[in-house]
Formats: sequence, C-alpha cells, structure tokens
Amino acid sequence: MFLSVAYNIKNMVIPIIIGIIILAIVIYTIIRIAQNLVVGIALIALTLIAAYLILGYLPSLKTLPVIGPYIPQMPTSFTSLITWITKYFQNIEIKEISKDSKDNLLITISNSGKFQVSNIKVFVDNESVNIKNKPRDPLKPGEVTSIQTDWDKDFSEIIVQASKFNVSYSK
Repeated sequence: MFLSVAYNIKNMVIPIIIGIIILAIVIYTIIRIAQNLVVGIALIALTLIAAYLILGYLPSLKTLPVIGPYIPQMPTSFTSLITWITKYFQNIEIKEISKDSKDNLLITISNSGKFQVSNIKVFVDNESVNIKNKPRDPLKPGEVTSIQTDWDKDFSEIIVQASKFNVSYSK
C-alpha cells in the first residue's frame, strides 16, 4: 500500500515540475512582450515631443514616409471621437449599385462593423422604396447581402438605413 502511494506521488512530481517550467516560460514571454510594447510607445512619444520642441508643432502622422498612409485618421474633437467609435462598431458600406433584368435597382451592402445590423430600409431620393427580396436580417459582421428594390427610375441619392444608423450614396 505504501509503495503504491509513493509510486503515484513520484509519477505526479515530474508532470508538475514540467508544468511549472512551462508556466514560467509563458509568464516570462508575456512580460518581455509587454516590456517591448511599453518601450516602443515611449520611444514614439519621445520622438513626437522632440519634433514638437524642434519644429514648434506636432507633425501629422499621415505625412510620415513609410507608415503614414496606413495610419488611420484620428478624431480631433469629442464629437468626432464618438462618431469614429460608433462607425467602428456599427457600420455598413454600399459596395455596388446596379440594375436587374427588369431595370429595378439592386444595392449590395456589407456590414463592416463589429455588431450585427437589422431592420434595413432603403430610401431613394428621399422616398421609401419596397424591398422585393429578403436580404439577410440580421446582417452579421463581415457578411454581404443584396437588396432588390422596386425603384426603376433614375436616382441621385440612395440611403440605406439600419436600426440605429444609415449610409448614403450619391451619384
């Protein structure tokens, strides 16, 4: 009896030691990554402060030679910050406008936000139009759907409205 208990404990010690070593390696790696992020952010901040002291103003990050085009436009006021956050989480895009075989308006939209979109309505030239097909409802993030309307005339503006926001397209 005593030998079997000692044998079981001996067999458990090696996996516990290996588990502790792996945990230590993971924690060490996480600390190194966090340290590198903090150092990188500090160096960027120091560079911007030096540019401010030398030039007298903060340069636009969009004008940087290599990475400038990839930096998103940052909001400059509280209102634009709220709009930017809202568009990040709730956003639809009109991908394509075309006509079907009966000359009815076809609108292809995609959900580029992070939340699903529901209750889609379409307005053409400030008039509500009927949706002939059944577009995906709710439209999940990343999904694309086509809306077939009964509008067969020319148009100047299309507004696709969801439950809390809308997007417009003008010729």
